[in-house]
Amino acid sequence: AAAAAQRPPAAEDPVLVVADPLAAWAGRLAAAFWRQPSQGMRLIGVTGTNGKT
Repeated sequence: AAAAAQRPPAAEDPVLVVADPLAAWAGRLAAAFWRQPSQGMRLIGVTGTNGKT
């Protein structure tokens, strides 16, 4: 990312940092495109007393 400015921002100037917007929405876009494939999946969790990390 880059910014062009006549002066550097002062500490009190608001700063907006935007991450790659496509990366933020890529999962939702893919799920919508493929008609929410994860909705047809079943999830089963098995827990025990050891090995949770």
